[in-house]
Amino acid sequence: MSSKVSLSMFLVTIATIVYVLSRCVTTHNYSAMIHPSDTYEEKHGSLYVRQSGYFQSIIRSELNITRIVHSEVWHTRNELFVYPEDAPTSTGETSKKIKPIFLVYYCNSNARCSNWGESQEGLTFVYSLSRLVDRHFKMIMPNPCNLSQYFTPNKVPWAPLKGELTPPTENNTIDTTTDQGKRDFIANIQAGDFNVKYRHDTVYIRANRDLQDTIFGDTFYAKRIQDWKVTMNARIRFHLAWHELMRPSTEMISSLKHILGESFLIRKGLLPPSENPRRDSMYDVADSQLVCAHVPKPLHTEEENVQTVDIKALHNFMSSKGQLGSSHFFIATDDRNIFVQSKHFFQNHLIDYGAKTLHKYYLQNSMSACDRLTDVVTDQMILSLCDVLIVSHSLVGRLAYFMSNITQSVFLIDNGHIKSLNT
Repeated sequence: MSSKVSLSMFLVTIATIVYVLSRCVTTHNYSAMIHPSDTYEEKHGSLYVRQSGYFQSIIRSELNITRIVHSEVWHTRNELFVYPEDAPTSTGETSKKIKPIFLVYYCNSNARCSNWGESQEGLTFVYSLSRLVDRHFKMIMPNPCNLSQYFTPNKVPWAPLKGELTPPTENNTIDTTTDQGKRDFIANIQAGDFNVKYRHDTVYIRANRDLQDTIFGDTFYAKRIQDWKVTMNARIRFHLAWHELMRPSTEMISSLKHILGESFLIRKGLLPPSENPRRDSMYDVADSQLVCAHVPKPLHTEEENVQTVDIKALHNFMSSKGQLGSSHFFIATDDRNIFVQSKHFFQNHLIDYGAKTLHKYYLQNSMSACDRLTDVVTDQMILSLCDVLIVSHSLVGRLAYFMSNITQSVFLIDNGHIKSLNT
Protein backbone atom coordinates (compact mmCIF):
# COMPACT_ATOMS: atom_id res chain seq x y z
CA MET A 1 0.00 0.00 0.00
CA SER A 2 2.84 2.34 0.94
CA SER A 3 4.58 1.73 -2.38
CA LYS A 4 1.36 2.53 -4.29
CA VAL A 5 1.00 5.84 -2.39
CA SER A 6 4.63 6.70 -3.09
CA LEU A 7 4.17 5.87 -6.76
CA SER A 8 1.02 8.02 -6.92
CA MET A 9 2.77 10.94 -5.26
CA PHE A 10 5.70 10.54 -7.64
CA LEU A 11 3.40 10.59 -10.69
CA VAL A 12 1.55 13.66 -9.36
CA THR A 13 4.87 15.43 -8.82
CA ILE A 14 6.03 14.62 -12.35
CA ALA A 15 2.72 15.81 -13.80
CA THR A 16 2.96 19.06 -11.82
CA ILE A 17 6.49 19.73 -13.05
CA VAL A 18 5.48 19.04 -16.65
CA TYR A 19 2.49 21.39 -16.30
CA VAL A 20 4.60 24.18 -14.77
CA LEU A 21 7.24 23.88 -17.47
CA SER A 22 4.63 23.87 -20.21
CA ARG A 23 3.02 27.00 -18.74
CA CYS A 24 6.38 28.75 -18.58
CA VAL A 25 7.20 27.87 -22.17
CA THR A 26 3.80 28.62 -23.68
CA THR A 27 3.03 31.69 -21.60
CA HIS A 28 6.40 33.40 -21.43
CA ASN A 29 8.46 31.85 -24.21
CA TYR A 30 11.67 31.73 -22.19
CA SER A 31 13.47 30.12 -25.11
CA ALA A 32 13.37 33.44 -26.99
CA MET A 33 15.73 36.28 -26.23
CA ILE A 34 14.10 39.53 -25.17
CA HIS A 35 14.85 42.37 -27.52
CA PRO A 36 14.51 46.10 -26.73
CA SER A 37 11.79 46.40 -29.36
CA ASP A 38 9.57 43.95 -27.46
CA THR A 39 6.74 45.34 -25.34
CA TYR A 40 7.09 42.48 -22.88
CA GLU A 41 7.26 44.74 -19.84
CA GLU A 42 3.90 46.31 -20.69
CA LYS A 43 2.20 42.97 -21.24
CA HIS A 44 3.56 41.08 -18.26
CA GLY A 45 4.79 43.71 -15.82
CA SER A 46 8.43 42.69 -16.16
CA LEU A 47 11.16 44.83 -14.66
CA TYR A 48 14.13 45.61 -16.91
CA VAL A 49 17.48 46.16 -15.23
CA ARG A 50 20.20 47.27 -17.62
CA GLN A 51 23.73 46.39 -16.51
CA SER A 52 26.82 46.50 -18.70
CA GLY A 53 24.80 46.11 -21.85
CA TYR A 54 22.68 43.22 -20.55
CA PHE A 55 18.92 43.30 -20.37
CA GLN A 56 17.93 41.38 -17.25
CA SER A 57 14.22 40.74 -17.27
CA ILE A 58 12.84 39.63 -13.93
CA ILE A 59 9.64 37.88 -14.86
CA ARG A 60 7.06 36.83 -12.30
CA SER A 61 4.59 34.27 -13.62
CA GLU A 62 1.20 33.53 -12.13
CA LEU A 63 2.85 30.49 -10.47
CA ASN A 64 5.30 32.79 -8.61
CA ILE A 65 8.22 31.37 -10.54
CA THR A 66 10.95 33.97 -11.02
CA ARG A 67 13.27 33.74 -13.99
CA ILE A 68 16.09 35.95 -15.23
CA VAL A 69 16.61 36.07 -18.96
CA HIS A 70 19.69 37.67 -20.52
CA SER A 71 19.45 39.18 -23.98
CA GLU A 72 22.67 39.86 -25.84
CA VAL A 73 21.82 43.35 -27.03
CA TRP A 74 25.04 45.28 -26.59
CA HIS A 75 24.52 48.46 -28.54
CA THR A 76 21.93 49.88 -26.12
CA ARG A 77 23.66 51.30 -23.09
CA ASN A 78 22.48 51.57 -19.52
CA GLU A 79 19.52 53.87 -19.05
CA LEU A 80 19.24 56.34 -16.20
CA PHE A 81 15.45 56.47 -16.08
CA VAL A 82 12.60 54.09 -16.84
CA TYR A 83 8.96 54.84 -17.57
CA PRO A 84 6.64 54.43 -14.56
CA GLU A 85 4.22 51.53 -14.70
CA ASP A 86 1.22 53.85 -15.07
CA ALA A 87 2.67 55.76 -18.03
CA PRO A 88 0.63 55.89 -21.23
CA THR A 89 1.31 52.83 -23.36
CA SER A 90 3.99 53.08 -26.01
CA THR A 91 2.75 54.30 -29.39
CA GLY A 92 -0.46 52.35 -29.50
CA GLU A 93 1.35 49.00 -29.26
CA THR A 94 -1.38 47.73 -26.95
CA SER A 95 -4.13 49.69 -28.67
CA LYS A 96 -7.28 47.71 -29.40
CA LYS A 97 -8.26 49.89 -32.36
CA ILE A 98 -9.10 47.74 -35.36
CA LYS A 99 -7.47 50.14 -37.81
CA PRO A 100 -4.16 51.66 -36.67
CA ILE A 101 -3.85 55.42 -36.56
CA PHE A 102 -0.54 57.25 -36.77
CA LEU A 103 1.16 60.42 -35.61
CA VAL A 104 4.17 61.20 -37.78
CA TYR A 105 7.09 63.51 -37.08
CA TYR A 106 7.62 65.05 -40.50
CA CYS A 107 10.72 67.04 -41.36
CA ASN A 108 11.78 67.29 -44.99
CA SER A 109 13.91 69.77 -46.91
CA ASN A 110 11.02 72.22 -47.16
CA ALA A 111 10.28 72.22 -43.43
CA ARG A 112 11.63 74.80 -41.00
CA CYS A 113 13.13 72.22 -38.67
CA SER A 114 16.30 74.34 -38.48
CA ASN A 115 19.11 72.40 -36.81
CA TRP A 116 19.83 69.05 -35.22
CA GLY A 117 19.04 70.05 -31.64
CA GLU A 118 15.70 71.52 -32.66
CA SER A 119 14.91 68.42 -34.70
CA GLN A 120 15.60 66.28 -31.62
CA GLU A 121 13.30 68.38 -29.47
CA GLY A 122 10.61 68.29 -32.12
CA LEU A 123 10.63 64.55 -32.71
CA THR A 124 10.69 63.64 -28.99
CA PHE A 125 7.79 66.02 -28.40
CA VAL A 126 5.74 64.40 -31.18
CA TYR A 127 6.60 60.97 -29.77
CA SER A 128 5.41 61.93 -26.28
CA LEU A 129 2.25 63.37 -27.82
CA SER A 130 1.65 60.11 -29.69
CA ARG A 131 1.69 58.23 -26.40
CA LEU A 132 -0.73 60.69 -24.89
CA VAL A 133 -3.26 60.51 -27.74
CA ASP A 134 -2.75 56.77 -28.33
CA ARG A 135 -1.41 56.82 -31.87
CA HIS A 136 1.41 54.83 -33.42
CA PHE A 137 4.51 57.00 -33.78
CA LYS A 138 6.36 57.17 -37.08
CA MET A 139 9.10 59.46 -38.29
CA ILE A 140 10.05 60.85 -41.70
CA MET A 141 13.30 62.83 -41.81
CA PRO A 142 15.09 62.15 -45.10
CA ASN A 143 17.15 65.33 -45.39
CA PRO A 144 19.97 66.18 -45.59
CA CYS A 145 20.78 62.47 -45.24
CA ASN A 146 18.95 59.45 -43.95
CA LEU A 147 18.77 59.34 -40.16
CA SER A 148 19.30 55.56 -40.25
CA GLN A 149 22.98 56.27 -40.90
CA TYR A 150 23.22 57.26 -37.24
CA PHE A 151 20.31 55.62 -35.41
CA THR A 152 17.97 52.68 -35.77
CA PRO A 153 14.67 51.99 -33.97
CA ASN A 154 15.09 50.76 -30.43
CA LYS A 155 11.79 49.93 -28.71
CA VAL A 156 9.53 51.79 -31.11
CA PRO A 157 9.25 50.77 -34.80
CA TRP A 158 9.24 54.36 -36.06
CA ALA A 159 10.36 53.60 -39.62
CA PRO A 160 7.21 53.58 -41.83
CA LEU A 161 6.43 50.43 -43.75
CA LYS A 162 5.61 50.62 -47.44
CA GLY A 163 1.99 51.66 -47.92
CA GLU A 164 1.43 52.03 -44.18
CA LEU A 165 0.81 55.80 -44.13
CA THR A 166 -1.60 58.02 -46.00
CA PRO A 167 0.50 60.64 -47.87
CA PRO A 168 0.77 64.12 -46.31
CA THR A 169 -1.68 66.78 -47.48
CA GLU A 170 -2.57 70.27 -46.33
CA ASN A 171 -5.50 68.86 -44.36
CA ASN A 172 -3.64 66.16 -42.41
CA THR A 173 -0.43 68.13 -41.72
CA ILE A 174 0.15 70.33 -38.67
CA ASP A 175 2.99 72.84 -38.87
CA THR A 176 4.11 74.11 -35.45
CA THR A 177 7.33 75.65 -36.82
CA THR A 178 5.53 78.93 -37.60
CA ASP A 179 4.09 81.27 -34.98
CA GLN A 180 0.58 81.03 -36.37
CA GLY A 181 0.79 77.27 -36.80
CA LYS A 182 1.93 76.86 -33.20
CA ARG A 183 -0.91 79.05 -31.89
CA ASP A 184 -3.50 77.12 -33.89
CA PHE A 185 -2.14 73.77 -32.72
CA ILE A 186 -2.11 74.78 -29.05
CA ALA A 187 -5.67 76.12 -29.31
CA ASN A 188 -6.88 72.93 -30.98
CA ILE A 189 -5.30 70.53 -28.50
CA GLN A 190 -6.52 72.55 -25.53
CA ALA A 191 -10.05 72.44 -26.92
CA GLY A 192 -10.57 68.70 -26.52
CA ASP A 193 -9.80 65.21 -27.78
CA PHE A 194 -6.96 65.27 -30.34
CA ASN A 195 -8.41 62.34 -32.26
CA VAL A 196 -11.78 64.07 -32.57
CA LYS A 197 -10.22 67.28 -33.86
CA TYR A 198 -7.86 65.39 -36.17
CA ARG A 199 -9.84 62.44 -37.53
CA HIS A 200 -7.33 61.39 -40.19
CA ASP A 201 -5.78 57.94 -39.90
CA THR A 202 -2.39 59.58 -40.43
CA VAL A 203 -1.57 62.99 -38.97
CA TYR A 204 1.77 64.65 -39.74
CA ILE A 205 3.42 67.21 -37.45
CA ARG A 206 6.30 69.50 -38.28
CA ALA A 207 7.95 70.56 -35.02
CA ASN A 208 11.24 72.16 -34.05
CA ARG A 209 10.78 72.62 -30.32
CA ASP A 210 9.44 70.94 -27.21
CA LEU A 211 5.91 72.28 -26.70
CA GLN A 212 5.00 70.04 -23.79
CA ASP A 213 5.25 72.73 -21.12
CA THR A 214 3.09 74.99 -23.29
CA ILE A 215 0.26 72.61 -24.11
CA PHE A 216 0.27 70.21 -21.19
CA GLY A 217 -0.78 72.73 -18.55
CA ASP A 218 -4.50 73.01 -19.22
CA THR A 219 -5.79 70.52 -21.76
CA PHE A 220 -8.31 67.79 -22.32
CA TYR A 221 -5.60 65.39 -21.10
CA ALA A 222 -4.83 67.27 -17.86
CA LYS A 223 -5.73 64.38 -15.54
CA ARG A 224 -3.70 61.86 -17.51
CA ILE A 225 -0.75 64.26 -17.63
CA GLN A 226 -1.00 64.91 -13.90
CA ASP A 227 -0.86 61.18 -13.20
CA TRP A 228 2.06 60.81 -15.62
CA LYS A 229 4.44 62.91 -13.50
CA VAL A 230 7.45 62.00 -15.63
CA THR A 231 6.41 64.59 -18.24
CA MET A 232 7.01 67.40 -15.78
CA ASN A 233 10.81 67.11 -15.92
CA ALA A 234 12.37 68.17 -19.23
CA ARG A 235 15.51 66.06 -18.87
CA ILE A 236 13.74 62.89 -17.80
CA ARG A 237 11.10 63.06 -20.51
CA PHE A 238 13.71 63.68 -23.23
CA HIS A 239 15.95 60.89 -21.90
CA LEU A 240 13.04 58.46 -21.83
CA ALA A 241 11.73 59.41 -25.25
CA TRP A 242 15.15 59.39 -26.92
CA HIS A 243 16.16 55.96 -25.63
CA GLU A 244 12.74 54.52 -26.38
CA LEU A 245 13.20 55.65 -29.97
CA MET A 246 16.90 55.44 -30.79
CA ARG A 247 19.88 53.18 -30.57
CA PRO A 248 23.16 53.91 -32.34
CA SER A 249 23.43 52.30 -35.75
CA THR A 250 26.13 49.81 -36.62
CA GLU A 251 27.87 52.57 -38.58
CA MET A 252 27.77 54.94 -35.59
CA ILE A 253 29.12 52.29 -33.21
CA SER A 254 31.91 51.53 -35.68
CA SER A 255 32.80 55.22 -35.90
CA LEU A 256 32.82 55.67 -32.11
CA LYS A 257 34.93 52.53 -31.71
CA HIS A 258 37.43 53.87 -34.24
CA ILE A 259 37.67 57.18 -32.35
CA LEU A 260 37.44 56.19 -28.66
CA GLY A 261 38.42 52.54 -28.58
CA GLU A 262 36.62 49.29 -27.93
CA SER A 263 37.41 49.20 -24.19
CA PHE A 264 35.75 52.58 -23.63
CA LEU A 265 32.57 51.54 -25.42
CA ILE A 266 32.51 48.35 -23.36
CA ARG A 267 32.77 50.45 -20.20
CA LYS A 268 29.87 52.59 -21.38
CA GLY A 269 27.71 49.57 -22.24
CA LEU A 270 27.69 50.07 -26.00
CA LEU A 271 29.67 46.91 -26.76
CA PRO A 272 29.77 43.45 -25.15
CA PRO A 273 32.54 42.55 -22.71
CA SER A 274 35.64 41.15 -24.37
CA GLU A 275 38.68 39.43 -22.91
CA ASN A 276 40.93 40.92 -25.60
CA PRO A 277 39.49 44.24 -26.81
CA ARG A 278 41.14 45.69 -29.90
CA ARG A 279 43.53 48.59 -29.36
CA ASP A 280 43.80 49.96 -32.88
CA SER A 281 41.62 53.05 -32.37
CA MET A 282 42.70 56.66 -32.74
CA TYR A 283 42.49 57.13 -28.96
CA ASP A 284 42.37 54.24 -26.53
CA VAL A 285 40.40 56.00 -23.80
CA ALA A 286 39.61 52.73 -21.97
CA ASP A 287 39.32 53.42 -18.23
CA SER A 288 40.86 56.88 -18.29
CA GLN A 289 38.60 59.82 -17.56
CA LEU A 290 37.04 61.60 -20.53
CA VAL A 291 36.52 65.32 -19.83
CA CYS A 292 34.46 67.19 -22.43
CA ALA A 293 33.12 70.63 -23.28
CA HIS A 294 30.73 71.98 -25.91
CA VAL A 295 31.64 75.55 -26.85
CA PRO A 296 29.73 76.74 -29.93
CA LYS A 297 29.78 80.23 -31.36
CA PRO A 298 26.67 82.24 -30.47
CA LEU A 299 24.43 83.06 -33.43
CA HIS A 300 24.18 86.64 -32.20
CA THR A 301 26.71 88.16 -29.83
CA GLU A 302 24.01 90.26 -28.18
CA GLU A 303 22.09 87.14 -27.15
CA GLU A 304 21.62 86.77 -23.42
CA ASN A 305 23.88 84.28 -21.62
CA VAL A 306 25.91 83.37 -24.70
CA GLN A 307 29.23 85.02 -23.82
CA THR A 308 31.75 82.23 -24.15
CA VAL A 309 34.03 81.45 -21.26
CA ASP A 310 37.65 82.60 -21.36
CA ILE A 311 39.49 79.81 -23.15
CA LYS A 312 42.37 79.71 -20.66
CA ALA A 313 39.90 79.47 -17.79
CA LEU A 314 38.11 76.64 -19.60
CA HIS A 315 41.35 74.73 -20.14
CA ASN A 316 42.36 75.13 -16.50
CA PHE A 317 38.92 74.05 -15.33
CA MET A 318 38.93 70.97 -17.55
CA SER A 319 42.44 69.97 -16.50
CA SER A 320 41.40 70.32 -12.83
CA LYS A 321 38.68 67.73 -13.45
CA GLY A 322 41.11 65.26 -14.99
CA GLN A 323 44.81 64.56 -15.10
CA LEU A 324 46.89 65.96 -17.93
CA GLY A 325 49.08 62.88 -18.04
CA SER A 326 46.36 60.24 -18.23
CA SER A 327 42.91 61.75 -18.91
CA HIS A 328 41.52 62.42 -22.36
CA PHE A 329 39.84 65.69 -23.34
CA PHE A 330 37.30 66.57 -26.01
CA ILE A 331 36.04 69.99 -27.09
CA ALA A 332 33.21 70.24 -29.62
CA THR A 333 33.28 73.70 -31.17
CA ASP A 334 32.73 75.58 -34.40
CA ASP A 335 35.33 78.17 -33.39
CA ARG A 336 38.62 77.38 -35.12
CA ASN A 337 40.59 79.54 -32.70
CA ILE A 338 39.27 77.65 -29.67
CA PHE A 339 40.14 74.34 -31.31
CA VAL A 340 43.70 75.42 -32.17
CA GLN A 341 44.36 76.74 -28.65
CA SER A 342 42.90 73.58 -27.11
CA LYS A 343 45.07 71.39 -29.31
CA HIS A 344 48.13 73.32 -28.18
CA PHE A 345 47.14 73.07 -24.50
CA PHE A 346 46.11 69.40 -24.32
CA GLN A 347 48.38 68.19 -27.13
CA ASN A 348 47.90 64.50 -27.97
CA HIS A 349 45.40 64.04 -25.13
CA LEU A 350 42.83 66.14 -27.01
CA ILE A 351 40.56 63.95 -29.11
CA ASP A 352 40.63 65.16 -32.71
CA TYR A 353 38.90 62.79 -35.09
CA GLY A 354 38.92 65.19 -38.04
CA ALA A 355 35.50 66.83 -37.67
CA LYS A 356 35.06 70.04 -39.59
CA THR A 357 34.41 72.94 -37.23
CA LEU A 358 31.16 73.89 -38.97
CA HIS A 359 28.40 73.03 -36.55
CA LYS A 360 25.84 75.52 -37.78
CA TYR A 361 23.90 72.71 -39.43
CA TYR A 362 20.75 73.59 -41.32
CA LEU A 363 18.60 71.27 -43.39
CA GLN A 364 19.89 71.60 -46.92
CA ASN A 365 19.72 68.82 -49.44
CA SER A 366 23.44 68.74 -50.19
CA MET A 367 26.43 66.60 -49.31
CA SER A 368 28.01 69.44 -47.33
CA ALA A 369 24.91 69.64 -45.12
CA CYS A 370 25.01 65.86 -44.68
CA ASP A 371 28.69 66.01 -43.71
CA ARG A 372 27.95 68.72 -41.17
CA LEU A 373 25.11 66.67 -39.70
CA THR A 374 27.44 63.68 -39.38
CA ASP A 375 29.95 65.80 -37.44
CA VAL A 376 27.26 67.23 -35.15
CA VAL A 377 25.69 63.85 -34.38
CA THR A 378 29.11 62.26 -33.77
CA ASP A 379 30.17 65.12 -31.51
CA GLN A 380 26.92 64.85 -29.56
CA MET A 381 27.30 61.10 -29.14
CA ILE A 382 30.82 61.56 -27.76
CA LEU A 383 29.59 64.31 -25.41
CA SER A 384 26.86 62.01 -24.11
CA LEU A 385 29.49 59.42 -23.13
CA CYS A 386 31.80 61.76 -21.19
CA ASP A 387 32.69 61.33 -17.52
CA VAL A 388 32.81 65.10 -16.98
CA LEU A 389 30.67 67.33 -19.19
CA ILE A 390 30.65 71.11 -19.66
CA VAL A 391 27.84 72.46 -21.84
CA SER A 392 26.58 75.83 -23.00
CA HIS A 393 23.01 76.99 -23.60
CA SER A 394 23.20 75.40 -27.06
CA LEU A 395 20.60 72.69 -27.64
CA VAL A 396 23.09 70.17 -29.04
CA GLY A 397 25.17 70.24 -25.85
CA ARG A 398 22.20 70.40 -23.49
CA LEU A 399 20.54 67.44 -25.19
CA ALA A 400 23.82 65.50 -25.05
CA TYR A 401 23.54 65.92 -21.27
CA PHE A 402 19.89 64.84 -21.40
CA MET A 403 20.86 61.74 -23.42
CA SER A 404 23.60 60.75 -20.98
CA ASN A 405 23.43 58.81 -17.72
CA ILE A 406 25.66 61.29 -15.95
CA THR A 407 24.31 62.62 -12.63
CA GLN A 408 27.42 64.36 -11.34
CA SER A 409 30.25 66.41 -12.82
CA VAL A 410 27.98 68.36 -15.19
CA PHE A 411 28.67 72.07 -15.65
CA LEU A 412 27.15 74.97 -17.56
CA ILE A 413 28.92 77.87 -19.28
CA ASP A 414 26.62 80.71 -18.31
CA ASN A 415 27.43 84.32 -19.22
CA GLY A 416 31.15 83.60 -19.23
CA HIS A 417 31.19 81.60 -16.00
CA ILE A 418 31.20 77.87 -15.32
CA LYS A 419 28.68 76.66 -12.75
CA SER A 420 27.65 73.22 -11.53
CA LEU A 421 24.54 71.46 -12.83
CA ASN A 422 24.91 68.41 -10.60
CA THR A 423 21.64 66.61 -9.96
